Amino acid sequence: MDTSPWGTPHAKRGRLSTPRTPTPGVPKRDPLRIHVRGLCSDCGQPLHEPSKLLCPARREAALVKRTAYKRAHHAATYDNRVAHDRHLRRTYGITLAEYDALLAAQGGVCAVCGRDGKGGRLAVDHDHTSRKLRALLCHNCNRAIGLFQDNPDLLDRAAAYLRAHSV
Repeated sequence: MDTSPWGTPHAKRGRLSTPRTPTPGVPKRDPLRIHVRGLCSDCGQPLHEPSKLLCPARREAALVKRTAYKRAHHAATYDNRVAHDRHLRRTYGITLAEYDALLAAQGGVCAVCGRDGKGGRLAVDHDHTSRKLRALLCHNCNRAIGLFQDNPDLLDRAAAYLRAHSV
């Protein structure tokens, strides 16, 4: 046994100073043994998983209850307009009032296809090099322009291709 700096003997890192003697005929660990933590107070089923405090039926009910609580708490404390304003300020440097003015100037529709945002918001389209705002676009038009790498020549060639191969 080692001695500590204070001169008292102690065991090495969690090992007992006197080894335990194994019980004859009993294996050290039985991998097939079911470790029952207790019984479920509702249904009386044994709880076979030590990490689970509830049987499957109670676990499902607790999950439904917790999900309902989280949704209610989120609905009571989260304001979409405040979050959208924070996102617009942080990402594009505009306020929600400026976004709403831009949306009203466009008539509430996408600047490219003329469709509304299908129940969602219109995306703020901007030049990725100068960070200058261009307009508000629906999700599909914003993605299409991004996939064409904001390159008008590529868009012209794609339009010419579609015109040449139209049926």
